[in-house]
Amino acid sequence: MIISVGFLMVIGMAALLVLNIVAGLIFAIVGGIFLSTHYRLEVDFESGYYKDYVWFFGFKNGPKQRFERLDYIFIKQIKVSQNLNSLISTNTISKKAFDGYLKIDGEPIHLLTNENKSDLTSRLRKIAEELELKLVDYSTED
Repeated sequence: MIISVGFLMVIGMAALLVLNIVAGLIFAIVGGIFLSTHYRLEVDFESGYYKDYVWFFGFKNGPKQRFERLDYIFIKQIKVSQNLNSLISTNTISKKAFDGYLKIDGEPIHLLTNENKSDLTSRLRKIAEELELKLVDYSTED
């Protein structure tokens, strides 16, 4: 979703450059921010540190923390709500989604969110195999 917004901003920038250079440059900067910003988790087994950070134009913003062990990866069901407002009414849409976490020294670190449990499970299974960890499903499907 955020990548789509970034691409739209870049397309808007191209159109606005023809009409107005300042507005086009503003769209270019904002679009670049959307395209280049995301969360990452870096685990260094040799030094025993992990870093949960925001990657922004190539810069890593987040604290480096020591760890003793990686416990396991788990899936948890969450409820996502969205409010839709208009002049005469407000509607709330609620749906379920699934979060994937890596437990490091008893602390959960968020990895992924997906509305499709099988997609999330598939992606987390690859991570669990790479790290040689157990994948635990705490979600309950109704």
